[in-house]
Amino acid sequence: MQPRPATVADVPALDAIALAAKADSGYAPSLVAAWAPELRTDPRSLAGQPAWVLEAAGEVVAFCQLDPGGSPWRMVSLFVAPGRQRRGLGSRLVELAAGLARAAGERFLAIDADPRAEAFYRGHGAWAVGALAAPIPGEPARVRPQLLLPVEAPAAPATATVAATQAVRAPDGSVVHPLLRAGRGSLARFALAPGQTSRAVRHRHVEELWYVLAGRGQMWRRQGDEASVVTLLAGTALSIPPGTAFQFRADANESLLAIGVTMPPWPGDDEARAVEGPWSPEGGGAAP
Repeated sequence: MQPRPATVADVPALDAIALAAKADSGYAPSLVAAWAPELRTDPRSLAGQPAWVLEAAGEVVAFCQLDPGGSPWRMVSLFVAPGRQRRGLGSRLVELAAGLARAAGERFLAIDADPRAEAFYRGHGAWAVGALAAPIPGEPARVRPQLLLPVEAPAAPATATVAATQAVRAPDGSVVHPLLRAGRGSLARFALAPGQTSRAVRHRHVEELWYVLAGRGQMWRRQGDEASVVTLLAGTALSIPPGTAFQFRADANESLLAIGVTMPPWPGDDEARAVEGPWSPEGGGAAP
């Protein structure tokens, strides 16, 4: 079953599959009817947002549509007809979409997922980077997970050392030695000189796990309206979820060194956005 590009003539079949699949996932008919305008494929959209279909005996049974107009590319829709599900068709389309994005130089594919499809996308390696409120009757706390699917080809085994790695200055002002990068995460060493305070930032999509190697300091984190400061000592581990504002500083007498794992891999300096923090960035020359 080879995918082929969708045409305008396929649109009625795409609409029928999308509506039937949404109804089959357990949503009330009234909700499916209300969502119908969003579920249907605008024939005019195919020019800029191409779609691909899978057929069985000449009948369209699954399709996906992509938006390559931004970076990362966006999954507009992916539906498999009821009765054809759990046969690998959805996975085939995910692999197709990932391959197309990868061939175009993209590193991720963005997915605005139905909550009942989140497990499917996570099974293919997608990461949650946020959520959009999407309440429905009986589910006031319902959200649509915002996911990023890494599409880079698996990397070969690699080895790195701090001594052999060129240091760079992070958006928060710390000195970073990027060490390793894989399809689902990257590893780096962060350093602040004695008395130095980073700039407060918020990461748009990535999640980080930190482990303090040496030194002493503090880290401030704010998620929503909740903020706290923790002491950083050798052996301390902490997380920085996506969207969390944070700032850290080293005590006056010794450098602060930490290892950080970024998931998905660090996408570039545009990932970090400046925010207001509790301390003024100050002090410190180059850290070791």
